[in-house]
Amino acid sequence: MIRFQQNHNSGLNNLGVECDTLDMPIKSVSYYKGAAERGNTLAMSNLAYCYMNKGFEAEAQELLDKARKEDEPHQNVGQAMSTLAVNKEKEAQAWDKITTEGVKQKEFFWAYADAYFLPSDRKLPFVGQWASPTGKVFTISQEGDSLTAKWETEKEGEKFEGTVHNLAAKIKYEKKGSLGLFGRTGWGSAQEGFAYLSQDGSLIHLHTCEKRTTLFLELKRKEVEEHPTNESSPTSG
Repeated sequence: MIRFQQNHNSGLNNLGVECDTLDMPIKSVSYYKGAAERGNTLAMSNLAYCYMNKGFEAEAQELLDKARKEDEPHQNVGQAMSTLAVNKEKEAQAWDKITTEGVKQKEFFWAYADAYFLPSDRKLPFVGQWASPTGKVFTISQEGDSLTAKWETEKEGEKFEGTVHNLAAKIKYEKKGSLGLFGRTGWGSAQEGFAYLSQDGSLIHLHTCEKRTTLFLELKRKEVEEHPTNESSPTSG
């Protein structure tokens, strides 16, 4: 087509598509631009996707607004405009989530640093029964600077183990019950994380972050139940 008509806009657009398929983005964009300059609205939408995929929102929006004003714009123009709006909203939501979690991480590691560097005279500070906000009860044991923690049912469970330094610990966290090829499986892969004990010894704060998945967990120490002493009752002779 290009051989017979050098500036055929559909041919230029199709060459852009093929170059994109062949991982030749520079030539692909060049052909899209050539077709777009000749009024091909499909090429305009293709070029707009190139822009938006690299974050050039204003350039993509300007191109799509121009394409929309053409006579009988290609249906992909409307789809590209919708995609741009959806992508902007997704990024706005992701940004809010990331910045919120970033503040939580900053506050966590400030407190973790205090727990790690400030000396403590507590003996085996993590030992005991600890409850999560959802009622899961972790049993934590500690031998020297090594700790293990676990709660488990037949189908679910969580556990972590790590190395203690003062009132802080570097841990590996695992979760049971992940969905596998044949249904529910056992323990999943371990995630690196951190934990620290509050200064009054009543709370453990735990945090893991892997593959953009973050976990913040707070465990509250369960009070040891006091058993009443057996007192003899008065008897009559």
